[in-house]
Amino acid sequence: MLVVAEDAALRERLDKALWEHAPEAFLAHGASNEPHARHQPLLLSESCEAANGARLIIFADGEWRDEGENFERAFLFFDDAGRDAAREIWRRFDQHDDVEREFHELESGKWVKKV
Repeated sequence: MLVVAEDAALRERLDKALWEHAPEAFLAHGASNEPHARHQPLLLSESCEAANGARLIIFADGEWRDEGENFERAFLFFDDAGRDAAREIWRRFDQHDDVEREFHELESGKWVKKV
């Protein structure tokens, strides 16, 4: 999996969370500019270049990039401030018959699938 965020501070926060949040559920990961990037199952990067051969991509900064269409599955994470932009991306894929769209929202501490 490739996790993309242009902001270095956001990538650092994600890295820290992956290391410290739940040590018993640790997920091996690394940064794209570090040695052995191609061996990382989860790669944090500022670009959509999947040195690890990822077929899944997460846009963690709420910014869609057209390269996302080259992956088997793309996830766009956004906050309330990015909701309108995310809706535009959602509508953009209305014309794609080969795309299955899903929307999930956090409610009372649980992710709920929305229609």
